[in-house]
Amino acid sequence: MKQGTAIFLGMLMALLGFADVGQAQPPQTVAVQGTIRAVDCQAYTVTLDTVGGSVAYRTAASAAISVNSAGVPLCALQQYPGASANVWVTAIQGELVITRIDAVGQTYAPSQPAPYAPAPYTYQPPAPGYYRPPTYYSPPTYYTPPTYYAPPAYYAPPAYYAPPLVGVVLGTIVVAGLVYLLVRHSSGGLYRYPYYGPYYRNYYRPIYRPYYGPLRYAPAYGWCHPTRVWGYRC
Repeated sequence: MKQGTAIFLGMLMALLGFADVGQAQPPQTVAVQGTIRAVDCQAYTVTLDTVGGSVAYRTAASAAISVNSAGVPLCALQQYPGASANVWVTAIQGELVITRIDAVGQTYAPSQPAPYAPAPYTYQPPAPGYYRPPTYYSPPTYYTPPTYYAPPAYYAPPAYYAPPLVGVVLGTIVVAGLVYLLVRHSSGGLYRYPYYGPYYRNYYRPIYRPYYGPLRYAPAYGWCHPTRVWGYRC
């Protein structure tokens, strides 16, 4: 390819009169036929595919350019790759410069994907005289037995539960044949606690002795057998 291009350019230079550089001759123009391969708008060059190979020519600023007989700027040729072109080149200061381009061809447009178009909606009415009632969804019914809540079991103290002694123990007294502990509270009130049966095991102290003081006749409040209710007069 390069060898063919060099031969073509040599023949073209010979035709333009570069063989006799010692004689001043007017510029000569030669027509070249080929197809447009590429256009460089920055370098202002056009590359042609000719019988001798691909050749790039600089384009003169005043070059006449037309496509399909309509004048266009140089960069418009980028839209016509492969278009047939008749190009006139002139030797100017030892360089072949394009002075005219006549191209014939169609613009190159990259294929675009077809726009999406949904299928048209076609309504098909039901046959006359036929009615289909709407269908309602009825969920299945499951029987759920009621849930009964069992309250937690509370600890029931034994029947012989002995409340703590609060105050000063004065001693033991006998009321209705039963022995009690007489206790004076810090507020001054008198209370008595059972000192017999199972309560004896909880309250027994060797220092508790019978009390014969004047307070043994005073009314006392406290635990009474058998109700064991606190706060009732005994």
